[in-house]
Parts: sequence; structure tokens; C-alpha cells
Amino acid sequence: CDTIVFKDKAGSLKGPFTERQIQEWYRNGWFENTTPFYFTSGVESIGEKDKPYALADLCIQNGVGSPFFHFNDNIQSEYEMKKEERAMKLDKIEKEIEESKEKCESIVALEGRLKKAEMQIEKLSNDLSGDSDF
Repeated sequence: CDTIVFKDKAGSLKGPFTERQIQEWYRNGWFENTTPFYFTSGVESIGEKDKPYALADLCIQNGVGSPFFHFNDNIQSEYEMKKEERAMKLDKIEKEIEESKEKCESIVALEGRLKKAEMQIEKLSNDLSGDSDF
């Protein structure tokens, strides 16, 4: 797609505009989260099958800094891929957290055993000191 078209509050299609133009207006707060956008080669090419994308969905897809950046005709599949990547990263982080918890628990257990051993050594040392007085 070369340009972006949007529907204004009255429902009229406006455009085509470049990504740069739309991005500038977005930064100035001209659009609402529900504003529908079409990524197309022009107003005349928009048909019944063309799906509009709400600004809020674009922000989720591409980030609030540049919601119109790198948009292409496969937004749904890209969105699903990014969602899957995020889920995989989250799973990895959760596993790492669980492993870290297990390591911490092991360290705490070792510290407890060490403290117990130190107490036994101190008791034995005291017992031996008491025996040397004879």
C-alpha cells in the first residue's frame, strides 16, 4: 500500500495521504482511538472487502509512537506473529523466573544447612574446650 485513507467523524473518506502526513496529524492529536484507517492505493480502490483498522488496534500492533509505521496488507498475520512471539518470550521469562526461584530456594536451603553445621561445629568446639580443662 502506498497511502492511507481514513473516515472522519461524519463518515466521509479522507485521503489518500502519506504515512508521514498521517503520522504528523496523529502526533498533534487529530484522531480518536476509534478512527478507521484504510491502507490502500487511494479512495477509489476501497471496496466492501477492505477492512478498516481502528487507531487503537494500530497502536497495539505497531506501538503508540508510530502506529502507521511499516504497515502492510498482512497486518493480521503480522499481528498474530508478534502476539505469538510475545507469548513465547513471556513463556521463556516465566521459566527463567521459576528457575531463579528454585535456585533461590536451594540457596536458602544451603544457607540453613550451613548455619546448622556452624552451630554443630561451635557446640563441638565448646565441648572440646570443656574437655581440655581436665
